[in-house]
Amino acid sequence: MPNAEELLQAALAAPEKGENDLQELLGSISALRAKNYSWREISAWFAERGIEVDHARLYRAFTKHLAAVINVPPAEKYAEALRGLKMTAAQKAMLKFHFHAPNRTVTYTELAKAAGKSDYRVANTEYGNLGAAIGKKTGFEFPMAPKRSKPFYSGALGIDAPRGPSNEYRLMMHHELAKAIETLELFD
Repeated sequence: MPNAEELLQAALAAPEKGENDLQELLGSISALRAKNYSWREISAWFAERGIEVDHARLYRAFTKHLAAVINVPPAEKYAEALRGLKMTAAQKAMLKFHFHAPNRTVTYTELAKAAGKSDYRVANTEYGNLGAAIGKKTGFEFPMAPKRSKPFYSGALGIDAPRGPSNEYRLMMHHELAKAIETLELFD
């Protein structure tokens, strides 16, 4: 059995793994996402063309790329913004629900229910307003919402996640925002 030093040397010699080998596919991935392909459908699309890549790896590579492109503010900026922000009761309920959700990923229907509302459009508006306020305080550069030619204000709060069984849009909270919420102990 190898000792600790031998294991360390073997680990250091191991080849790098990661999403870098998917960089050249990002344009194709982006084009398919713009056409509403799911991550599994994109994986199948590549498989049909002889490129075997798991849907989860595609998602991680793409979201890592997007996070770099959209310049997610650091946790400290989020904490500063949250300290000086007046949230409505609905916004606070949605943010708390989003923070505690599995993988910090939610649908707007779930957000609406968390705020005691039945229509996801209420969450679109309220959570979008919260995102706009946080984005303004952090200097976040909002991505444009596909097909609407308007800024995607919730982009300051999270990034799109693979759709679930209901095929409803899902938003995954930015890690930096979650870290700020933890630091401030907002929902303990």
